[in-house]
Amino acid sequence: MKKHSTQEVAQKMEILHRFLPIQRISPNNKLQTFFNLIYSKEAPEFILRNEPKELLATHYENPTDIHEVYAIILALNNNNLDLFLKIASFRNICKIFCENIDLLPNKHYGIYLQCLQASILYYIDTKTSKQIIKDIKLLREGGIISFHDEKCIQAAINSENTRKLSKSNKNAPSQMILSFSQLNANHTLLKEQLLAISKARKILQKTSWTKCLTFLCDENFLKKVIIIGDKSAGKSTLISTMLYDSDNKIDNKPLEAIAPILYQYGKGDSKIEYLNTKEMKAFSSLSINNVFANNEAQPQLDKSIQKIKKSKIYEDIYQTGIIKQVKNISICHDSDILKYMQFINTPSLIPNAFRHLQIYEYLTTSNIACYIINTEELLNSNTNKHYEYIASVSFRLLTQDNISYVYLICSQVDKINLTIKKRQTIHNKLLNLIEQRLDKIKQKQEILHKLHFHYVTPASAYNMRKQNTITSESGFDMQSSGVLELERQIFAHIFESPIKHIYVEILSNIIKLCQSDYIQGLEIAESSIDIKECSLEQDSESLDYKNTDSKNDEQKKDVHIDSKEIDKESKNTIKEKSAKLSLISSLLINNKQDRLSSQDRQEIISMLNKIKQNANLIADKLPAKYSSFYVSFKNLRDNLYSQFIQSLNYEMQKRTNFSIKRLKHSTIDSIIIGLQGLSEILQSHFIAHNELNSIASCLDSKNPNSLVRFTKTNEHKEILDILFKRFDSIIRDGYSTDSNNIITEHLSYKLDIVLPDNTKKGAISEESIIKPLKASFEYYFFLLERNIEKLFNTRIALFSEFMQCATMIIESSFINYYDDAYINDKDECTWILKNLVSK
Repeated sequence: MKKHSTQEVAQKMEILHRFLPIQRISPNNKLQTFFNLIYSKEAPEFILRNEPKELLATHYENPTDIHEVYAIILALNNNNLDLFLKIASFRNICKIFCENIDLLPNKHYGIYLQCLQASILYYIDTKTSKQIIKDIKLLREGGIISFHDEKCIQAAINSENTRKLSKSNKNAPSQMILSFSQLNANHTLLKEQLLAISKARKILQKTSWTKCLTFLCDENFLKKVIIIGDKSAGKSTLISTMLYDSDNKIDNKPLEAIAPILYQYGKGDSKIEYLNTKEMKAFSSLSINNVFANNEAQPQLDKSIQKIKKSKIYEDIYQTGIIKQVKNISICHDSDILKYMQFINTPSLIPNAFRHLQIYEYLTTSNIACYIINTEELLNSNTNKHYEYIASVSFRLLTQDNISYVYLICSQVDKINLTIKKRQTIHNKLLNLIEQRLDKIKQKQEILHKLHFHYVTPASAYNMRKQNTITSESGFDMQSSGVLELERQIFAHIFESPIKHIYVEILSNIIKLCQSDYIQGLEIAESSIDIKECSLEQDSESLDYKNTDSKNDEQKKDVHIDSKEIDKESKNTIKEKSAKLSLISSLLINNKQDRLSSQDRQEIISMLNKIKQNANLIADKLPAKYSSFYVSFKNLRDNLYSQFIQSLNYEMQKRTNFSIKRLKHSTIDSIIIGLQGLSEILQSHFIAHNELNSIASCLDSKNPNSLVRFTKTNEHKEILDILFKRFDSIIRDGYSTDSNNIITEHLSYKLDIVLPDNTKKGAISEESIIKPLKASFEYYFFLLERNIEKLFNTRIALFSEFMQCATMIIESSFINYYDDAYINDKDECTWILKNLVSK
């Protein structure tokens, strides 16, 4: 091999000797970097004997023109050489170095030009380098070279400076750009909103009529970012890059998400959650399912949750095959930013049906979706099918109500020649396909605002953070890798977007009611002659105006007065003030009680008891109703399978040519229509109940006989509207979700495998086709049954939980509110409301 290489070098030098005066040199760092990045080979050991600038100076007086020629020569590579050779002005430049260049065969032009490139890189100084980089940028902006080529040339030219900088900073503190996990969330909208919720909780705790409403502040407001994408798209590498921790390099290694991986705040070991035994037996009983067929891993099923060090996960869980038994993995990370959000890495698309359903389940609870596509595979496929698939997945993400933002991330751009034109082509093609799918949706433009395109190089960015360098071998730096821009946008969308939750809406109205007590207290103080001297505005602390000795003692403790300066006179003043405030309390309570008559109170209590009773009756009745649905579902499965086999037999016996593809499509369409009908049956199980209609009549503010009769303030009306809107959503939505479509699609994939479109009649037999078809129907209808039952039970649980919370909210705000008078600090309530309802 070495002999062959030596002969090749000698041959090249012999060719060049005929046309150029050359000399042998030892390649410097610039040459080595340039030829490694551009040509993926070692740098040549021969350059021009004379400096290129001396030869060009005979034709160009202005140094700027010489720099432009340098840039053009360095921009050449194997991809664009043929194009340049067709340009007359470029051939004239070549003649400057060799008048007989026209005699050189085209196949040797590459050797000739590589010699010129090596000569330029060998001789240029720092000042010239800066100008060349500017000219290279102009060539890229003009579409002459790609972004990748620009960065490779830039990396080569700056390689000496980079090496010196790296050497000089070897023992110096790192100047690396912070990763996403190291960003500061202080003074962001989300942080302020969470602080407002925390302060609101304290008000609820010390106010008698709101004590039972602290659950409004205890909800998990954690924002979630789900990562989905194709295999080898760079999902795991991107997460490891964003969460890179230079102090803990061992745990920064990317981990493939064969099972979902949750990256969350915490310290200590990671957690492995296994599928339970009942679940495993249900799946293993079906002949088609081989997802969990690993007997060696069965002992692990005795553990529901296992603690393990992250550094041991790959060795103990992945290499042993136990990962197939894993439901999910939770990895703890001590970054403060994960106190407010969570990353969820999911199995590569398209996984088996069970894993696919897991992805969908996590999707329904996430706020942001990152869809990572392998740009190299996309461009190499040269078919619209790949684009169509990406557009269909993007459509599903965009139309998910809980998803606020969708990032369509084109990764691996460092492995391809991604010019601006190609980037625009990808963007426009995908956007057009997505828009076509949204044409029938009224909120099309609003939905499209969720979509954001990004182009990243996860591997390059990861290596730069790992090695603490400013550039990578591929020529990209952190800025051009696209990761920093992606991190900035994710950070902004998480921490500068308000929390949207029904509890936050209710909470803001409750705080407004608390604030109104303060205003009413001022009015009473100003109107009453006996207590006119008492000013609530002078009291900066929240005071309980209940006429009890214990609360008066607490009020005295909250008054910040130096004990040494308190004399008898001041103590008497405090007692006098406390007495006056107690008088205000009594007057305020009387005022509030007068607003709610005893008759209205009894009617509200009666309606509330009626709501509670009906809610309990529905919760008891609904599970029994599922049996009727199961019969309908079983009939659908048996009928569709029977029809499919009968149609297949008929086609084989009666026709010479028959369309298996049409038969399969017809079956899948029938399943989709059948499932829609079954979802309507489930929905009717809710809506058909008289008890449900009774609850609706009590909550609907459009019904004059509902609780709206007793809404004394705008806040009460708003609370009722929020509750009814949520109630209506629970009973009408969620019976048929995209999860059913996912399972149906997997059945379609399986039918294509078992019964390809080009199957010959003679190949259709009981063992090879019929039995696998039956097993496929059984397995995927089993998944459908399990999924629909889960959806139905989720509705029941959600309904029961909501009704319990709703009745507590109604009782507190419509009844207890009028029995209590606790005046909270005005400024504190104002601050809470300002940050709680930020837009």
